[in-house]
Amino acid sequence: MTPLEHRRGTKAEIYRLLRELAEAGAAVVLQTSDIDELVGLCDRVGVFYNGRLVRELEGSQISEEAVLSGAFGLNTSEVPA
Repeated sequence: MTPLEHRRGTKAEIYRLLRELAEAGAAVVLQTSDIDELVGLCDRVGVFYNGRLVRELEGSQISEEAVLSGAFGLNTSEVPA
């Protein structure tokens, strides 16, 4: 196994453990700038801009577009199609 494959395997195991904890009722707080992690792992996402919470997303609201537009201080209507 290459170091990159090992790293991917380790991350997948951490993601599995986090999901298992959340499904058991534990509160899991994840801070990341990795949009794929947010979309793939989170049930709720708080998006901050200039140190302030500007958007709270849940379930199907969590998307790359919604996270990035909030992180850059844009309203959804200002995001180009």
